[in-house]
Amino acid sequence: MGNWTEASAAAQRAFAGVTLMSAEEYAAGFDEPNSEWLLSGGVTADDSNGFLSVHSFYDTRRLGYSSLRIDIEFIDNNFTATDIRGIPLLRASTSTGLPIVSTGYVSNKWEHNPNFNQAEMLMRASEMYLIAAEAEARGGDPALARTLLFDIQSRADVNAVISTNSGQALIDEIILERRKELYAEGHAYFDLQRLQKDLVRTPAGGHYADPLNVPFNDFRRLSPIPQFELDANPVIRAQQNPGYGS
Repeated sequence: MGNWTEASAAAQRAFAGVTLMSAEEYAAGFDEPNSEWLLSGGVTADDSNGFLSVHSFYDTRRLGYSSLRIDIEFIDNNFTATDIRGIPLLRASTSTGLPIVSTGYVSNKWEHNPNFNQAEMLMRASEMYLIAAEAEARGGDPALARTLLFDIQSRADVNAVISTNSGQALIDEIILERRKELYAEGHAYFDLQRLQKDLVRTPAGGHYADPLNVPFNDFRRLSPIPQFELDANPVIRAQQNPGYGS
């Protein structure tokens, strides 16, 4: 919405008093709530999504769909050797069980356990730090933005140094850090939407042979208007988004 002052204030209220997880906790995965989870869904064996859970699509070490991969080019170009969020966290390995896919980059954030009762993480403090950092970089205190950014970078990488960027360069660094910190957590698509960036996939990214380029204003980037909204509002009843019929 461009209300950077309130965005920063709200994000800072959200993470106030919350302890960021350690690097070791981050590397262990997000299967159980830890110190920085702000919102999560408790799941039991009889009310879980089973093989339709997020964990099933990402975890290559156990039975599940195991169908989602991380862009090899992005990882190689943006993670340092000492960043715990990169290698080996993203490399499929036999060290924790026989993987369904043994090559390439995957996310080991989510463990698809055999009881289908892994917790569903919905919001954590690191996201709030990065929201506040971006808001401060865009319309507030750049020094505070750099400090908040460094809080996230230094937790992940012992060799991180605080940014000296300002203006658009600082904003770009924070946006990149969002992708590094929050991969496999459902944020990238919405960041592309709000920043009006094209969705681009190249064969060099690994795993997928066909290139892909979907402009930010392509109708395929829109979700359908829910049917109950159309039913409830005669003014928009005939205005379904393109590609979804009437």
